[in-house]
Amino acid sequence: MDAIRVRGKPQHIRPDYLRLVLQTPFLRAQIEASARTAVGNYAIGGKDIWNFEVSFPPLEVQCKLVERVSAARAEMAGKRAAAAQLRQTIAT
Repeated sequence: MDAIRVRGKPQHIRPDYLRLVLQTPFLRAQIEASARTAVGNYAIGGKDIWNFEVSFPPLEVQCKLVERVSAARAEMAGKRAAAAQLRQTIAT
């Protein structure tokens, strides 16, 4: 599956929150279970999308969740870079 185009109502969902939710294993499993294939192309119907189980907390909670995930990812990236540099130092 390459791309799914979904438009949410800005008063209900932040696009950055939706992007995070679409990447969760729980929702990915729902997407993959609904996908049908024909000639190697995967497709999901609009009715399938409306049946996905997704939570949409209030916008301020969505914002806090996106901030926390972004901060955690930045921290992980920093630790990966430090580990790569340490591996390089040890190897020389």
